[in-house]
Amino acid sequence: MKNISFVGNVRAFEFKDLSGAAQGKALLDMAKFWLAVRKYNKDNKGNFERAIDEANALQTPWFTLSYICEYCRDELIADIEANGYLFDEDGNQLPIWKIMRDDEKVTEHYLYLSDGLAVEVNIS
Repeated sequence: MKNISFVGNVRAFEFKDLSGAAQGKALLDMAKFWLAVRKYNKDNKGNFERAIDEANALQTPWFTLSYICEYCRDELIADIEANGYLFDEDGNQLPIWKIMRDDEKVTEHYLYLSDGLAVEVNIS
């Protein structure tokens, strides 16, 4: 068996503190997530549906993510900020797990390393 020690700190950035290029990466990754999990609401279309419709109307489905980033920018940022996501310097989301108790306050944070392995971290 070997022990792994963590030395130093991990630099974590809120969305607003990222460079323009890193913000673009973070937004694109969030748009990919939305496209994978959000349902297209044909009865109550918003910016997300408008972006998909635009790509389909122009027969350019490869631009769907770009349209989502353009049409839903404010919503993507609001989602990122509401969830308190943290990023590395390049805009990659850090795999932080938040443990919440009955009163829905975050009581613990863990940095996910691999399946079955996470370390508790202090975020300040």
